[in-house]
Amino acid sequence: MALPSELFDAAGNIVASRRNFQIILDNAKAGDATAQSMAGYCYLRGLGTKRDSVSASEWLLKAAKRGHVDSMVNLALMFEVGDRLPTNRRKAMRWYRLAAEVGSTFAQVNLGLMLLGGSRTKERRIEGVEWLKKAARKRDPRALYNLGVACLRGDGVKKDLKAAERYMKRAANLGDQDARTYLED
Repeated sequence: MALPSELFDAAGNIVASRRNFQIILDNAKAGDATAQSMAGYCYLRGLGTKRDSVSASEWLLKAAKRGHVDSMVNLALMFEVGDRLPTNRRKAMRWYRLAAEVGSTFAQVNLGLMLLGGSRTKERRIEGVEWLKKAARKRDPRALYNLGVACLRGDGVKKDLKAAERYMKRAANLGDQDARTYLED
């Protein structure tokens, strides 16, 4: 089921209006996974409707269970930061992992950071580095910067100052401000 093009602006963003939200919601109720994801996002951000995190999570969950990657990432973010819902690290990691496994670079980076930042075991930190490496192979600046940090600290990887500098330079060249700041110091 294709959504009407007038729902979007030239950049592909949802045009926030009650009418557009109703069209999205009708399509979501009819079972369109993309519309379910969009309905969740509209509720999450208050686009054409009032903000409602419970409704957002319900629609995002429906779409995520049908394999919609953006919904998986948005659910993970909601559980990670507690956007009007209680934080739940386990659920955040579950949804990031599912999205990361199907190739979401954003999810790969966030899963890697969660594994590095909150894991007590060496194996989990090593796994975090592996997820960052997958995203870094796609030239993700956040992944490259955080791999540099991991190399500086010896976190999940052997401490290696030369590798850290290489990662930082690559991240800086791709526009990462934290990497630029590190290299300037």
